[in-house]
Amino acid sequence: MQFIKRLMEISWLESWARHFITRFLGRYISTGCLILEEEGGETFTFQGINTIKYSLQVILRVHNPQFYWKVMTRADVGFADAYIDGDFTLEDKDDGLLNFFMLIFANGEVNKSITKVKKTRWTPMFSTALISSSKLFFKHVMRQNSLTQARRNISRHYDLVCKIQSFSCVLQNMRIFID
Repeated sequence: MQFIKRLMEISWLESWARHFITRFLGRYISTGCLILEEEGGETFTFQGINTIKYSLQVILRVHNPQFYWKVMTRADVGFADAYIDGDFTLEDKDDGLLNFFMLIFANGEVNKSITKVKKTRWTPMFSTALISSSKLFFKHVMRQNSLTQARRNISRHYDLVCKIQSFSCVLQNMRIFID
């Protein structure tokens, strides 16, 4: 039996997102070590110069190239979605996520003490979510909640409440019947 490593198939959009994320991490990680291992593909190592104070090493395995797109477009929410969807795993099953956040926060503190420049609202961490924020804002503006739509929403809500109440009554009657 022969084992063949399966390379991640990456689209040009995901490749661009990967480039953006790896470039950002290359600039952001100034202490500790973060290793991104792609499934059957490349390995990216981001190691800071200042490893005396924080010697954390986190290995993050990327299983789906959508990970890069989610993180680039939705920042922390995208990271959470990617984790829930199984787009990546951490080598240390017990403390991997905790160590990852400790590494990110430690780098934030180190970078804050190094940089004397006042950061504006559009720092790199927030700018990664610019696409998603504008998309959500556009959806919100375009969503029309007319009087007819409001009545329809209310009707659906109360229909659902009635169904849940009738279902709970049936369950309660079944319990009484069984007892």
